[in-house]
Amino acid sequence: MAQEPTHLPLGLPDSQIIQKIRETSLVSLQEILKFSLISERCKGLVTTAGLKGDSINVSIGRRITITISIRENSSELQFHYYREPDMYWGVGAYGRKKKLTAPLSVIVNEYIPNVSDTTRSNQMKNTSTMQYWLNHLQDIFNYPKIDVIWFYENSFEFDIDDIKEVFGTATQVWISNTGCYAFNQMILQNIIPVEKLSIKPANFQNSEIPGRILMQNFDYLDIDIGIPRMSKNNIYFLRKGSNPQPEYLGIDCTNVYEDDNEVIMEGISHKVIPADHRRKFKPAENKMPQVAEGGIDFFRNDGVKATILFRDLPFPDVEMLVWFDHCVMGSVF
Repeated sequence: MAQEPTHLPLGLPDSQIIQKIRETSLVSLQEILKFSLISERCKGLVTTAGLKGDSINVSIGRRITITISIRENSSELQFHYYREPDMYWGVGAYGRKKKLTAPLSVIVNEYIPNVSDTTRSNQMKNTSTMQYWLNHLQDIFNYPKIDVIWFYENSFEFDIDDIKEVFGTATQVWISNTGCYAFNQMILQNIIPVEKLSIKPANFQNSEIPGRILMQNFDYLDIDIGIPRMSKNNIYFLRKGSNPQPEYLGIDCTNVYEDDNEVIMEGISHKVIPADHRRKFKPAENKMPQVAEGGIDFFRNDGVKATILFRDLPFPDVEMLVWFDHCVMGSVF
């Protein structure tokens, strides 16, 4: 997609252009972006300049936004697509949905704190596909992955098959209130597996998290729940032992505290450990040991002991430690 000329000169040797790119990137990433879109040669020069992205996040609601954080100057670029409300509609496998055809325009917001306290914005006409934009940004900022895909209000308007095809999988998926239970289920079916998942029961039919989610292996599982769901769903699947790998699970809760342990553990054989009893828990991969103070012990169906811990700072959450042989380090007094 050819762009208008920029202040970066093309008549210089490549080594000098690359140096100019590095200097310009400290004050104007939009200038670098425009230059990279002129030709494949320009894109190659920007890529060679070695600008380093710190993260790439995608948020999907009424529109799609790609946010890129840049290491060198703590700057941020945001790209907004599909802002035109009556465009892009077509028929997909799940009915009439917004298709990820080439967006008509792109709004680029740039924030460089070392240069200005304000955000600089620019609107660009566009003929390139969404897939092209994602690949281009990943290439010029030398960051080949997506850290987070966040689904929020009205994201159900988009075709989930197109989302999967363009964005693939991310390290983390965060499902907020999209406005459609069925779409949230489709996210789990199409975007999972991922390393990290953030969900809330209220965003699913009957406020029930699909049991298979609790039986999968995640490095990080964030569930915003209350006492009733904790009792009926989560402890059941943790006790069942169908997900044998995780040593640790953390669950954010809005209203669960240690005094509620009898409610949470109702119907499950357990033992309350005094708060002054401290045990060392050693995760795999040489991570630092954790000291478990008190808690509630119970045995999973596979015979492995687990402990439920309550934390109330800075906000309530519940943690589960699974005492595999390599995790046991003894008591500390």
